[in-house]
Amino acid sequence: MKLPMPVIRKLTPKISALIAAGEVIERPASVVKELVENSLDAGADRIYISASGGGIDSIVVSDNGMGIHPEEVEVAFDRHSTSKIYTQSDLDSIATLGFRGEALYSISSVSQVELATRARGEVKGVRIRLDNHVLVTKSFAGIDYGTTISVSELFSKFPARKKFFKSESAEGNRIHSLIQKFAICNPRVAFELNQGSSRPLRTSGSGVLRDVMVAILGISEASKMIEISEDYDQDWQGPIISGIIGTPEQKRSNRSRIFLFVNERLVQSRTISFAFEQAYKGFSSDNKFPIGAIALRVPLDEVDVNVHPAKTEVRFKNESQVFSIVQGGVRSTLLKQSPVQSIVNHSQKYPKFVEGSEPSVFWPTALSTGGFEAGGTPVLNAFSEQSTIIRYQEVLPLLRVLGQVSDTYIVCEGPDGIYMIDQHAAHERIIFEKIAADAKRRTIETQMLLEPINLELDSNQETLIEENKDIFDALGMIPEPFGPNSYLIRNVPKVLAEADPRDSFHKMLSALSEQVEFKSWEDKAAYSLACHAAIRAGKKMSYREMSLLVKQLESCLQPNNCPHGRPTMINMNKNHLEREFSRI
Repeated sequence: MKLPMPVIRKLTPKISALIAAGEVIERPASVVKELVENSLDAGADRIYISASGGGIDSIVVSDNGMGIHPEEVEVAFDRHSTSKIYTQSDLDSIATLGFRGEALYSISSVSQVELATRARGEVKGVRIRLDNHVLVTKSFAGIDYGTTISVSELFSKFPARKKFFKSESAEGNRIHSLIQKFAICNPRVAFELNQGSSRPLRTSGSGVLRDVMVAILGISEASKMIEISEDYDQDWQGPIISGIIGTPEQKRSNRSRIFLFVNERLVQSRTISFAFEQAYKGFSSDNKFPIGAIALRVPLDEVDVNVHPAKTEVRFKNESQVFSIVQGGVRSTLLKQSPVQSIVNHSQKYPKFVEGSEPSVFWPTALSTGGFEAGGTPVLNAFSEQSTIIRYQEVLPLLRVLGQVSDTYIVCEGPDGIYMIDQHAAHERIIFEKIAADAKRRTIETQMLLEPINLELDSNQETLIEENKDIFDALGMIPEPFGPNSYLIRNVPKVLAEADPRDSFHKMLSALSEQVEFKSWEDKAAYSLACHAAIRAGKKMSYREMSLLVKQLESCLQPNNCPHGRPTMINMNKNHLEREFSRI
């Protein structure tokens, strides 16, 4: 059957209003978000929120902000009415949370609204009631300074929209989570949220971010968190990161405890979230997510917040700069603050790491590879570029080698007791950072094989080679096509000179196939080699070899963990030893 030609018509104001309301107001939490943002823009330092039935029945938001003048109250409910922007140029430097002039208009279009407000300097206030954007009453009111807005019967006349609401408890949890985020972003504002029988959320407004985290996570978790220090030159005009982050052990199975803010605006940003997660790579071996609140201050003309009506998405003029600032700021904080794991608190269960116990063919007698040089002097040039950023004394204490246990662990004395070093994990970290530094400078040493080896590869392995051509090129281990599914290898990195090149190549392909994210291809190259080039458990080492390894580890940027995230060492501190010997 032939369908009739549709006729193009202009939508009525009522239908347009409902479409606009649907973009801004999706559920009760959307109402709370818009009203709290208005309170913050009004300069409030105390905000009270109450909700019944998960916000489906009623929502009240009250503040002590500057209020609204009587002659502006009705205008505030008109579409695109705002006090935040006036000219086109204002859109290029939006400093307020709200600016579109759609919040009150959208809320009043799908609910019953009562607003009571008194502006600073006014003798009395004004109370106004609307029912689905129709004015019901307006009168003067004897109230205190500030604004209180009550919303009820949300989407009651639009059951098709209301049926998409979740349960009352689910909608209430969304509101609770939202207020938590507002409190983190605004530690100088005292928030109070009450939702019937559920436990109220209260913050003091002290201005101390850790106090807010105590109210949300509890004192036990919040006390372990690390504050990001703002260390920038006075002339720096770019993004500035601040906030508070969890230790590598304080991780979750989801991203629910990652809070992101840009210019005091709650946002969703893949760039910031990915940078935050990448900063923890190498600090732990699990696939869980870090916790923390990341606040980014960006010049107003370098960020666009006018992307979506909900105002939670942002675009940055320089995404790569933002990524670097976030990742670098978080990572440097972790490096400076993360201590060597203490045996007293060493309760975390790490995945068992399988490795051969035979003596390593990668550890030369002359100590000429793997970052060591015959003659007793460690080769530190590989780390000189990185060491200019963080000196080893700031990350790891100076250690004195005492001996070796089970041909696997090096025992050292340090400023806080005994340190046990896993020789394989430590050497793996040393090789990883050396290869990454050499790959960046394209100075990886290679050695030609006496006879090229012929490799038979399947289609998946061929794809891996194609996807990682830069890595094999930098390593000098370039597979040459030699017939169908066949490749020749003529050179290998020097750290693999005494290993089986065929086995090493397949292990590199296996490492490259792992679903591990890297901040650079140089790190990916180093990861693929480090494990297979490091000394193994069961290798008896001389005192000189152990001393050189420890010295190299002290010079690493991230000496506490191997590239897989396993600890390189544990610490039996003085207090623990004295307790064990009943001295205290």
